Amino acid sequence: MTVALDYQLTAADLDAFAVHHAAHAPHLRRHNQRMRWVYAIVFGLIAVGYAQFATTGAVIFAVIAVIYLIFYARFNRWWVVRHSRRANAGPDGPTLGPIQLRLTDDQLLIDEPEGNARLAVTAIRRFDESDTHHFIYLGPSAALIVPKAVDGAADFIQALRDGVAARTPPPSPVDHPQT
Repeated sequence: MTVALDYQLTAADLDAFAVHHAAHAPHLRRHNQRMRWVYAIVFGLIAVGYAQFATTGAVIFAVIAVIYLIFYARFNRWWVVRHSRRANAGPDGPTLGPIQLRLTDDQLLIDEPEGNARLAVTAIRRFDESDTHHFIYLGPSAALIVPKAVDGAADFIQALRDGVAARTPPPSPVDHPQT
């Protein structure tokens, strides 16, 4: 059984992965929640410091602190997209273009402009998706990006999920000492 999927990888697909990963990776979510409060507290402390000298400055920094609490997620999304575009630009960035994924009985074959790869389906860590893309995670922050708009994407992902499930051994029972 071989199932294939051909599509074009674009810069917008890379941005979509960066935004999705930043919003859903547990370590990044914790970091972003922490930083939202850190920035708000810093601006709040500056406001308190200004309150001793000028009430106008105190009000301005208090407003900035509130704005950070309310709009940090939107600001962070903008920053993630900007960072993704900078990281993926230039000669060191990924080569965008045609991608072909082929699923055999126990391997995922990847053909892209930079080369070819052959992965055991058991190397796939997890599947995730957004409204517009499927993400096949191969590591903690590395994934194959598959746009949902591609013909046959849903069928390919389902076949891949089935292939991974068929080859993943069931979890071993945990031995609990008798008390």
